[in-house]
Amino acid sequence: ELYSSDSYRIHGLASDQKSVDNARQYIINQGKYGNVTVEEWNKENLPYIDNLVNLLIVRKSYNVPMKEFMRVLAPNGVLFMQNGDKWIKKKKEWPDNIDEWGHHFHGANNNAVSHDTRVGPPRHLQWVGNPLYARSHELNSSIPAMVTSGGRIFYILDEGPIGMKDPRLPSEWKLIARNGFNGVKLWNRNLE
Repeated sequence: ELYSSDSYRIHGLASDQKSVDNARQYIINQGKYGNVTVEEWNKENLPYIDNLVNLLIVRKSYNVPMKEFMRVLAPNGVLFMQNGDKWIKKKKEWPDNIDEWGHHFHGANNNAVSHDTRVGPPRHLQWVGNPLYARSHELNSSIPAMVTSGGRIFYILDEGPIGMKDPRLPSEWKLIARNGFNGVKLWNRNLE
């Protein structure tokens, strides 16, 4: 019932295999399997990388500490936790040490130095998204421009035939928006 479009990925956690099996069959019957999934959970650590989840709904916390719920929430993400007949809402604030990259060279002054202090050498993979390959390594880049704002990534992408070296073959330019924390494609628009 939470799934409303391809811009959402729903991942449910259940405490026993019977609940998982029932939920999976329901999801399959609704034709939503893939964008909606469920798995058995150990009731301790959440099976997500840091800063991945935009909305976390917890009906039973199994004594999982609040720190663990906040760990998996992306900045500006929201936690709804049931407490008896009431729901508690908690938002993860945007950290001061994450900067935005709103122009090709960071800012309007073309100084390619960000004020971000969280970035550093990669320690893990956050997400993988298309394109996995460029159209050609000898011609223009398939992604000539990319900026970030508010936890979103906006980029221009040529989705023309991959591996074609002939510049006369048509390009298929798109403007694409993704969630910067989990890679979910939010929308795309054709560009002339």
